Amino acid sequence: MKNLSMQQFQNILVGVDLSSGDRFAADELSAATQEAIDQSLVLGKSLGAKLTFFAGIDVCAHTEELLAADAEHLRATVDDEALKVLEHIKQRADAQGIQAESKFSHGHGWEQMIRQVIRDDHDLVIIGTKQHTALGRTLFGTTGTKLLRYAPCPVWVTKPGLSDLSEFDILVADDLGDVGFQCLRMAINGGQYFSTRTHVVNVIEEDKKGLFRAQISDEKQAELRESKKKEVEQKLEQRLTDLDYRTLELGVKTYIEFGAPDEHILRIIEEENIDVLVMGTRARTGISGMLIGNTAERLLTQIPCSLLAVKPEGFVCPIKPD
Repeated sequence: MKNLSMQQFQNILVGVDLSSGDRFAADELSAATQEAIDQSLVLGKSLGAKLTFFAGIDVCAHTEELLAADAEHLRATVDDEALKVLEHIKQRADAQGIQAESKFSHGHGWEQMIRQVIRDDHDLVIIGTKQHTALGRTLFGTTGTKLLRYAPCPVWVTKPGLSDLSEFDILVADDLGDVGFQCLRMAINGGQYFSTRTHVVNVIEEDKKGLFRAQISDEKQAELRESKKKEVEQKLEQRLTDLDYRTLELGVKTYIEFGAPDEHILRIIEEENIDVLVMGTRARTGISGMLIGNTAERLLTQIPCSLLAVKPEGFVCPIKPD
């Protein structure tokens, strides 16, 4: 498997939502889009990465009719407005000495972004997400969900309020598999660039029905749990040692839990005020293209923090470039 690290991110695609109804709102970009841009600028400058600000323009049926009626004039107007906004964003990067460009294409946003990733071999996608103010929960729309499922590279879905990235808490969900190790590597490496407090959780899912059928006593169950916990602690300690985690100024805090992964992840996010959750995605047999595992799918609409999702080895993107 390719070893992932923060310095690997040298060709970053930044999703820009230009639309507001049937018009472009050049001076009214959403808070979600602004956050994605702000965080991409910090990453671009810190990592010396190139940024591509990209918009997939998907107009409504009424606007399509207008375009069809006067295609040459109106499409040129739409394209000019899109370029104007994207170039304005690019100028912010230029002012900070960050290499950047702006691009757009017509079609469904998430699909066009994935095609752009494939065309120019981007190694990270950054997009914003919306906040549900009534519940205080982060909602991932269609674009976010599709990118998390099908983009052939890691996807960073940003949370408002983290734009300076000066100091933040990161939680890695490590299942002790290969993709979990890549998530750990990325988090530990990130601590070399940013001031991060790193938290790592492994959740042991128990087959309580199986234990019941085997008529194992409570005492024996407790012994088995303790033995399993020690085994996981040793494996996790070894993985962290292999990644030189002691070089992190703010250290690493680990959690070994029993039960449902999503419940423990949500609890830790709330208790430790986590800013970024890093976790891998899983494959489903028989499907070309990987889908997010059940735990991640349940978490998508609940976590109040940013998410960095990492693809497993062997990922096959079902979307083809033009």
